[in-house]
Amino acid sequence: MGADDATGGGERLKKFDFRLRAVLRVRRIEEERARAALLAANRDLALAVAEVDRRKQHYWDAPRPTEAVGVEQYRPSWFELESAAQGVQWSIERRIAFEAVAAAERERWSESKQRVQALERFEAREREIWMTEQRREEDRLVDDLVVARANRTRPADPNRPSERTPA
Repeated sequence: MGADDATGGGERLKKFDFRLRAVLRVRRIEEERARAALLAANRDLALAVAEVDRRKQHYWDAPRPTEAVGVEQYRPSWFELESAAQGVQWSIERRIAFEAVAAAERERWSESKQRVQALERFEAREREIWMTEQRREEDRLVDDLVVARANRTRPADPNRPSERTPA
């Protein structure tokens, strides 16, 4: 007698089978990919923020003339300050671009997560319906067994048409 064999007579109770299992599996894979993309975007954004801070610090640490100097003497430090300022601006623009990418990836992940959750709720409802049907079927089987046992153990009633012996 198998684990699913509830009646002893070969009738098996069905195992739960969610008809959209393949769709749910694909949706979960999509969610994992979206989550990985979001993690990568957040990592890139964190690196971009750190780059902005590093370039700002470089700008503030750049040497500046402390006294009046001529143009020829000022030109190298001016060039270094200008380059540092452009680096700060470039890193800020890059950070803004990474923020947009991270926001788009967050939205994509959120949508994919919602699709998975919707299917999981549907599966839970289907499983609950299935469990209710299984309990009803088990109750019917138990009732049938009890009636059959009662019929076997009860003495024959000659007044019942089904229990009369042929003459």
